[in-house]
Amino acid sequence: RPSREIGLVAIGGSTGAPRILHDLFAALPATFAAPILVTQHMSPGFSPGLARWLGGGSALDIGMAADGEPLRAGTVRLAPDGRQLGADRGNIRVSDAPPLGGFRPAATYLFESTGRAFGEALVAVILSGMGRDGADALPELRERGAYIIAQDGASCVVDGMPRAARETGTVDAVLAPEAIAGHLQALTMRAGRAS
Repeated sequence: RPSREIGLVAIGGSTGAPRILHDLFAALPATFAAPILVTQHMSPGFSPGLARWLGGGSALDIGMAADGEPLRAGTVRLAPDGRQLGADRGNIRVSDAPPLGGFRPAATYLFESTGRAFGEALVAVILSGMGRDGADALPELRERGAYIIAQDGASCVVDGMPRAARETGTVDAVLAPEAIAGHLQALTMRAGRAS
């Protein structure tokens, strides 16, 4: 892959993903060069607590997504309960769009929205979880030039979403959780040198 400017990292996860998110965000510096949006399947009422827990172990600015908030490097925003998370080129978008594949928030919605806005400047990451949320958006992301990472099967609590992603044949990198932070850093730093 040629060097690219990373404008946004979009992450989808379900069962088994919160611990990975915690370790990932703990490993990224406050100076991380891109904003991060996360769709994590949670029982209603638990997302704000997840954001606080993630923020307690990370130098990144982690919180719940608000519609219209500007996208800023070094920030992580999580989808609110029962709402879809996306973005346009400069701002976060939170909406009452209908569920996709039975999910709201849905990783598929996040990937489709951010893929349209960012194209090849998007990095999409699919973590542990049951089902295939996120996978259906990947062929379009591939056409738009996005870079796609899927968690490796051996490390997943439930290898549903990552396996469905890998089976699309669109994934650029299959990584163990502990390798994802370094990979994201390398992608953004390489882009910085190339620009």
